[in-house]
Amino acid sequence: MSNGNNPTIRIIRAGNGQVRAVPSPAPLESGDDFWIKNWTDCPATVDFTGVPVDPMRASIDPRAAAKFKVRMEAAGYYEYNVTLVCTGKDNKKIEQYAEGGSRPGLIIDP
Repeated sequence: MSNGNNPTIRIIRAGNGQVRAVPSPAPLESGDDFWIKNWTDCPATVDFTGVPVDPMRASIDPRAAAKFKVRMEAAGYYEYNVTLVCTGKDNKKIEQYAEGGSRPGLIIDP
């Protein structure tokens, strides 16, 4: 069962510095609740615009998790965006997008 301590999807920074959302695609079913945990040291924004998921957009603090729900009419394959906003050594904001082979994705079964 997915929860904040055992999330369905994890946002991580790989050894090469890339940000990833794993697994991708994540298998879900219509009506599922699922959690995304941000394992990085930067705040993350998850954007499900055009995806049958509530909430459509959420910010997740470093080392924190957020709960989402797949709407009932949701069968299909969907991509979504994860953006980290970090502060560099010169105090400049740096945006980095997560990858999952390509953009992170969800597979939702009926």
